[in-house]
Amino acid sequence: MGLVSITTHRLLHSFSLQLISSSFRRNCMDAYPTFLAVMWCAGLCLSQAPAAFSGIIYLVVRQKYFVGYMGQTSQSTPGYLFGKRILFFLFLMCVVGIFNYLLLRHYGSDYKDYVETITGAASALLLIP
Repeated sequence: MGLVSITTHRLLHSFSLQLISSSFRRNCMDAYPTFLAVMWCAGLCLSQAPAAFSGIIYLVVRQKYFVGYMGQTSQSTPGYLFGKRILFFLFLMCVVGIFNYLLLRHYGSDYKDYVETITGAASALLLIP
């Protein structure tokens, strides 16, 4: 009886871990292409250093999200929200970089140095939870 109970418990534990893992994998497959596209655009259009720093933070946050995914829902929520904030920052960098390119192309005004200084300082603010 004891051996059957232990085996059943192990099977249920591995099954629940497999469900969590497959759900997380599907979630990553949905979010990762968006992250790569936005990070690539931010690095190409504006500045590589803040985009790379934000990318590293995003990967750490996704790891935190996965660890929280194995626990209660409330444990994964901070990682999820923090990841969305980083994606928004990268998206904002893309938009500003494209806008700066259009200003340079049509009006001859280049604000890239000012914007790079601001994004370099703002990327450090991403560490504040």
